[in-house]
This record gives sequence, structure tokens and C-alpha cells, in this order.
Amino acid sequence: MINRVVLLGRITKNIEMKTAPSGTQIVAFTLAVDGTRKDGEGNRITNWIPCIAFGRNAETLNRYCAKGSQVALEGALQTRRYERRDGTTATVVEVIVQTVTLCGSKPTNQPRNEDPFGISQDNNVGFDDFNQSNNSEEVDYSQMDLADDDLPF
Repeated sequence: MINRVVLLGRITKNIEMKTAPSGTQIVAFTLAVDGTRKDGEGNRITNWIPCIAFGRNAETLNRYCAKGSQVALEGALQTRRYERRDGTTATVVEVIVQTVTLCGSKPTNQPRNEDPFGISQDNNVGFDDFNQSNNSEEVDYSQMDLADDDLPF
């Protein structure tokens, strides 16, 4: 059996990380993904996909992403049932995130809460723009002492 989901979209609200009683970090968020169908005006219909990430994936999303951040993720579909306050039963279909890839900068002119790279993003400067405007000094990345565990993804 195969249960695999691959999505590319934007996070719809700022990430709020919670900690389970076991100590595991958890984030639940919604990913806005453009569909292939179009409405009567020719606009793509957006799908709002509920997602849950645990552990390192949750920590990465919490640290580097905010509302509007574009991410690609792989995961598996999960269905669960719960009882609403009014006594009726509801079924939820959600993606359990297994891998996360950060894809782009935030699409607004507001700076991120935390900038892990120390790059000013006041005017939504992308990495390509930054590299083109500041390429007067080459950096030798082979001399950096980074372990794989130091990387956020």
C-alpha cells in the first residue's frame, strides 16, 4: 500500500509550536495549495490542507517559517475522528509531515520575527538579490566547520 503526499504551498497563519506531555514538539498548520481546477473567472481554486509536524520538522517550521512562507513537504494522509462539543462525530483528514523543504522568502514587506542568516529583509530581498548585490567578497564554504546536525533541514 502507498500513502504519500507531496505538496508545495504557503503557510496560512503564524506557526505556534506546542509540546506534548511526552516532550515531543508539535505544530499544526494549514497549507494553501493552488489546485489545477479554475473558477469561472479563470483563477485557480486554492485548497486549504491541514498538516501536522512533529519533532525536528516542527522545530524547523517554528524557527524559520511564518504566515506566507512557501514550503514543500512530503508526508502521509491520516484520518481521525473526534466528538464535537455538541455530541456529533467529525472526521478530519490531515497530512502528517515527514520532510520539509523551505522554498522561498515571505511574500510581504514585513521582516521575519527571527532572521537566522542575519540578512536584512526590509524590502523583501531574496537570496538571489542579496548574492548579486554583495558578491564583492567570495566566501570559502569548505573552511566552515559545520556538522550535519547544525543544519536546520
